[in-house]
Amino acid sequence: MDLNLVDTAFKLLTSKDDVIKTNALCRLKATVRFRNRKLPNDDDIGQYMSGVILDDFLPHSNDFSNTWTAARSASNRLGVHRTFEEASVRLQFQDIEIRANSKRRVMHTIRERQRADRTAALICTTHTKARLWSAFQCPMLAHTSSPTESIRASPCGDLSSGPDGEQSLLTDNCSGKSLMTKGAECALMLTAKLCHMSSAIVNHVSKL
Repeated sequence: MDLNLVDTAFKLLTSKDDVIKTNALCRLKATVRFRNRKLPNDDDIGQYMSGVILDDFLPHSNDFSNTWTAARSASNRLGVHRTFEEASVRLQFQDIEIRANSKRRVMHTIRERQRADRTAALICTTHTKARLWSAFQCPMLAHTSSPTESIRASPCGDLSSGPDGEQSLLTDNCSGKSLMTKGAECALMLTAKLCHMSSAIVNHVSKL
């Protein structure tokens, strides 16, 4: 639904029909003017349609709603930013810029990026759990030394050699830095349980 609203508003403002494009821009300016009580410039329109929360844009009435107010709310939820410059409009989603000549690919472009983000997050979560479980089951954990040594846990980890010849139980897969030194097995078990609880809480919140 949000993608449809963003797509519709963008196509109206970039229509090849000058009448449609002019009418759309006039109605958009009227909407922004109604909200901030002054004649809007390009920056005002861009901020408004990007969902920027400013004192000038605080709603004066809940009765006023149209295509542009709906598109503004949708842009805010999706994280889509709009730039207006001399009656031309561009969409910015993360590091992707969509111009008028690519208006037919607005929904496809945003949807594919969202899908890629979800896939990357899922892979990271799965990889994290697998690495943590492998480290937890490793027989070498039974030979841990002093229980007083510091333990620094990370949600992503791997078993590798640490600095100064010591065995590091977990290392950051991204930076390669050691995240956990040798320590008591009971402390590692507690860390694993806390990580599992945190993951369960995140999964529960994401479903709300």
